Amino acid sequence: MPETKPETPIVISEETVPKVADESAVLPTETVKEMSSVDSDEIERELTDIYFDRDSDKDGDEDMSRLEKVRHSTPKKILIGLLIFTAVLAAASWIGLLFFGGSKPSFTGDQVTMSIDGPDETESGAETEFVVRYKNASDTPLGTAVLELRLLDGFFLTSSEPELEDGHTYLIGSLPPWGRGQLTFTGSLLSPLDTEHDIQAIITYRPANFSSEFQKVTTRGVSTVGSVMQIQAEGPGKSLPGDQVELTFSYRNESNRQIENAAVVASYPPEFIPESSDPSASDETYAVWRLGTVEPYGTGSVKVTGAFASEAHGDVTVTASAGYTDATESFVPQIEASVTTEVLQGELVAAMVLNGRSEEQAVRLGDLLRYSISYRNTGEASLGNVRISVQLNPSPEAGLVLWNELEDESNGQLNDGRITWTSRQIPSLARIEAGEEGVIQFSVPLSAEPPTEAENLSLIGWVETEVKSVDGDVVDRITKSQPITAKVLSDTTLSAAVWFYDEEGVPVGSGPLPPEVDQPTTYRAVWTVTNSLHDLTDLKLSANLPDNVSWTGSSQVGAGEVSYDSAERNIVWRLNWLPKTVDQVEVGFDVTIVPTASQRDRIPTLVDATTLDATDKDIDEKFTLSQPPLTTSLIEDTYGAGKGRVK
Repeated sequence: MPETKPETPIVISEETVPKVADESAVLPTETVKEMSSVDSDEIERELTDIYFDRDSDKDGDEDMSRLEKVRHSTPKKILIGLLIFTAVLAAASWIGLLFFGGSKPSFTGDQVTMSIDGPDETESGAETEFVVRYKNASDTPLGTAVLELRLLDGFFLTSSEPELEDGHTYLIGSLPPWGRGQLTFTGSLLSPLDTEHDIQAIITYRPANFSSEFQKVTTRGVSTVGSVMQIQAEGPGKSLPGDQVELTFSYRNESNRQIENAAVVASYPPEFIPESSDPSASDETYAVWRLGTVEPYGTGSVKVTGAFASEAHGDVTVTASAGYTDATESFVPQIEASVTTEVLQGELVAAMVLNGRSEEQAVRLGDLLRYSISYRNTGEASLGNVRISVQLNPSPEAGLVLWNELEDESNGQLNDGRITWTSRQIPSLARIEAGEEGVIQFSVPLSAEPPTEAENLSLIGWVETEVKSVDGDVVDRITKSQPITAKVLSDTTLSAAVWFYDEEGVPVGSGPLPPEVDQPTTYRAVWTVTNSLHDLTDLKLSANLPDNVSWTGSSQVGAGEVSYDSAERNIVWRLNWLPKTVDQVEVGFDVTIVPTASQRDRIPTLVDATTLDATDKDIDEKFTLSQPPLTTSLIEDTYGAGKGRVK
């Protein structure tokens, strides 16, 4: 018999066997009845034939009459589950990264860039183009973007693309991711030369999903070098003192835009005396011409007529500048030109000196003005019938100069502020030989009281000479000297006094009076400043204390500040500004003296000499006033006077 093979069980998983539904639910009633009548023995035989092979000796036959349950490995199932879970999680992460942009950088504002392109240098007044470029280098859209230009004073906008709102704002609106744009604007910068200016652009925007606004600022520097305004100065190459000369200042605008508030300003040396101009000057010195608007490529000229002073000789240069006036009415020069004339030595040279000085100076009301006129024949020919005059023009005309107190040893003729000397008063003027010279002196006081019209008090004077013949030949040559201006200072006064009692007899001091040796006595010193004509600035009152006088620390100050330097023993009061509407200011302070034995029967000093330093703001002139030392004599104190000698 062939060898019987072991039976291999056929495993039928319970999960793979389909459940049979209720037969009555799917079969006709007749069929169900027939099936129920089938013999159960027959069913069993048929099942045996199916699951058990009677010819079990055949290869491959298996016994399917028994069902065996297979055991599964639990750790293996856990490992497989973990691997599947990890794979699913990784896939989900990758998909999320792909679809939700996890690799995109967050918006910080640095991704928005902006620049201003343009020249580093430009001519003042020349039309110049600038380009503002901006870019959103991010994946975030920008909304409500606004570009603002901040241009300097003096920058005149000509055009822009796109057009600006209010001359300085461009509404960009939205700017998509990686979007960009630009603003081109053209204008001219009128400014002082050789100065650097900044043009600034500011972009303000709100990124998507942000509630706050961001800003980006960029600045472009540009320097003004040269100008579109040009000027040329012309005049004679040679001239004699007194000869009438004409100077011409020609200007032009070399740009394609108007220049507003244009002006020409001349600078004259003392040796040149201007007398008239065309067009009329904007000031009394024929030095300023306000031209208004100069059209594109427009031209014009200013002509000045004058003469060189009698003391002028050699090269004399006159300078003129073309420019404009700014918002403060100050002149801003753009370019200058000059003309030099050789002034030949004149025959008669005359010069004037006021109070020992030949230049502009400040005087005070009540001052005595001392004038000295010198003249000399510097030529080789004799000069005949010479007339010398001094013209004094006060401002205002009445009330400033006391003409009735004029002192003149030569007895010149006075007529309407003009004093004239001829050969009748000075016989030597009939003929002045080569090399001869002379001097005329006179004086005249100013009123101690200000005139009714007390604004800008001044006195301008100069010498005029007239020669009728040269070596017998008839001529008519007139020359003028350089003028001298005397500016009148404000009517400021300074007084200083010491008190032990006030005006009503109430003590403001303490201690024995008269003072006694080795006993302290306290006094009150008072400085008083009065003023009414001009505003004063930078006021400073100062004085030192003697060794045996001490500062008590008590002071009475109506305005300003008072301080004491113990090391220097110096008292200082300062005030920045004293308007002319405040006619008086007082400073009081207390000092204590302990007289020494050497001061017995003497009147000791309490405060050394007092000095006031200040600046007259109206005429821009510094001045100084002083008062002598203050002593225990108490001159101003009605009740304490005569009680200053130490016991």
